[in-house]
Amino acid sequence: MSIFNSLKKLLIILVYFGMTGTSFASEDSKCQVMGYLFLKKNYYNKNISNFLVINEIRTPKIINRVMQDLKLSNINAQSISPEELMINLKVEKLQSLEYSEIFKISYSHTDLNLAAEVIKSVMHNYIEESTLQFKQKAPISKRLIENDLVVKKEQIRIVQQELRKLCESRYPNKNQMSKYSTNLNQLHIEYANLLTRLQEIIVAENQSLGNKFIDRKCSNSRSSRL
Repeated sequence: MSIFNSLKKLLIILVYFGMTGTSFASEDSKCQVMGYLFLKKNYYNKNISNFLVINEIRTPKIINRVMQDLKLSNINAQSISPEELMINLKVEKLQSLEYSEIFKISYSHTDLNLAAEVIKSVMHNYIEESTLQFKQKAPISKRLIENDLVVKKEQIRIVQQELRKLCESRYPNKNQMSKYSTNLNQLHIEYANLLTRLQEIIVAENQSLGNKFIDRKCSNSRSSRL
């Protein structure tokens, strides 16, 4: 009976420790911050290249701007090298919508707040750089489209004039009139498309080319013993 009681007490002790358990976090625990970048489709990037965007976000130009913004090159507790920043910065395409493309940008670091600042700076600098490039191209594109509109308007005038002559003639050629009418309709469609493209550029000039939001997730690697 005493042996049985001893085993019973030992079993109770084991169950107790099994239920309470102990846990500890490793020193290499990292927090991951994810940013979601919504790139708007416009006249220049209606077919956004996933490969191009991913590589542009990770270019030395963007990385160096992040380093400067956050003063990460200083020798301190938050010092990060450009190489380390590049290694821990992940970019992937998530989804394609009708008017935008969604990319996920993530960064892992032991300091959750620092990781969040890195993501914010990366997205801010990428959107700023993309918007700047767009605005540099916009005036040239507008001039080209405006010139095309002038040419197209003159073509419409000429076709209308020829069609009017045929209508006013004593014996109008119906086949020729049909060809002129078809040509005139096509020119009107092309003129309308040019106006739409011009309007898209004008609207985009006054907007940012991207939106963003951040999700913080501290994924500490833990060892548990029950």
